[in-house]
Amino acid sequence: MNQIRGGKNEKKAIILITDGEDNSSRYTSAEVREFAKESDVQIYAIGEEGKLGYGRAEIQNIVSLTGGRAFFPNNFSELDYYIDLIHAELRNQ
Repeated sequence: MNQIRGGKNEKKAIILITDGEDNSSRYTSAEVREFAKESDVQIYAIGEEGKLGYGRAEIQNIVSLTGGRAFFPNNFSELDYYIDLIHAELRNQ
């Protein structure tokens, strides 16, 4: 998010593709939420439905703070569809 905040375009977004698991993160969930809220970057997340566990709620919290959206397909074979959907949404804002 630090690098994106420094970008030259006014509109900024991140597409996060995740399994929702915490793998020895450097930051706590609260720190990530605070940083996302202050970043002025929309976060869109795609996470596989059946594999997120408690991470789904955390992902939804983060994207809602930034004005982004979260998508939870049944498997990642649908990934292209969701990337295209996010692209169209950003283009139309």
